[in-house]
Amino acid sequence: MRTSLKVKLGAGLVALSVILGAAGIANAAPADERSAVVSLTNEARTREGGIPLIESDELNTVAQAWADEMAATGYRHSDSTWRSDRMSPGWDTHGENIAQGYPDANQVVAVWIASSGHYRNIMNVQNTRIGVGYNPAQKLWVQIFAGYPADRTAVAPAPVDDAAVNAVKLYKIAYDSTIFEIVVGSNNSQTAVPLSYAKWRDVYKLRAPEPASTDFVKYPWSPTVYAVTFWPGGESNWMWTPLSFHQWLTAGQPSSANAGWIKGSYYYQWGTSAEIFVEGVDGVNHKLSYPEWADSGFRTQVQRSNEGYLKLSWAPEFARMLDLNTGAGRPLGYDEWQAEAFPTPKSVQRMPGDTFYSYRGNSTVWYAGPAMNRPVTLQEWQAAGSPSPTIRG
Repeated sequence: MRTSLKVKLGAGLVALSVILGAAGIANAAPADERSAVVSLTNEARTREGGIPLIESDELNTVAQAWADEMAATGYRHSDSTWRSDRMSPGWDTHGENIAQGYPDANQVVAVWIASSGHYRNIMNVQNTRIGVGYNPAQKLWVQIFAGYPADRTAVAPAPVDDAAVNAVKLYKIAYDSTIFEIVVGSNNSQTAVPLSYAKWRDVYKLRAPEPASTDFVKYPWSPTVYAVTFWPGGESNWMWTPLSFHQWLTAGQPSSANAGWIKGSYYYQWGTSAEIFVEGVDGVNHKLSYPEWADSGFRTQVQRSNEGYLKLSWAPEFARMLDLNTGAGRPLGYDEWQAEAFPTPKSVQRMPGDTFYSYRGNSTVWYAGPAMNRPVTLQEWQAAGSPSPTIRG
């Protein structure tokens, strides 16, 4: 794996990029991944006592436009004018993180956080809004940050009198020691923010928090248990957390209900079969039965129509097709097939871009294609339609 870092600085506006070489398969839905990037970014900020960024539909549109622009014209930063021309007036700072080659939000945010420059963008206290763009075909990621003074003044200050202090709700989650305060914004929005020990001690005088309302769920086909914490403000504010074994023990080894849908799940369909798959936040893939798809609420699946799995009708080998149009693909081993939940390959006599060949003076016929490169038997060659081999050397 090769990682390279580029940094551009200009007029106090920061643009940073990370590229992952030898990238894996794109495997995430843009909407789900956008939500995950925002959530992980805000988790990083609040862990350090920062204020969560506001997800902006406008900045989402800007970030997505740049991700798609890079997909069409090449990997590079947008410039500050390009960004500011598409943003509402009133900002006093803005910046950008970009990356390429990372297959999911967890990986790309982890890489950004591990890079000091990207981390500064994420933690910048002047930033108040965030937008995320993701192009799954080329695994291109964009974070757009902006700081609006009006947002900063809208953040509810720490209460200073006893009545205000006592009015603030404090909650503790069941699976670790984190205490949250419910911060009420100027528009009466409610946000659960992790509480630092110093603020709990100095402002709230170590007041005992209430237990946060939490359910525990899992998919029947995966061992991962998720905690769903019901913060005020409706479903969009609920916090979904895949639990480690230690967190599950801390929560008291709760039993879990089977769920038909878990936030952050990615539903998709290959171009070579009608089967529908889901990938959970834990990375476990599953081929859905019709009742399981119904239990999910018939979630819309991403059509990965130019990718899939092929099998030669006359040979045992499978191919994982990265591009059905060009014939880009690779042999598929059992372990990968199992990890992908055993997608049914489409049986074909020939694969895109394949060829039969032989060497001058040698009667052996070879096959070269996405699934394999090996000599074929007479029976295999005949089953393939007895194609005339190209003569080499």
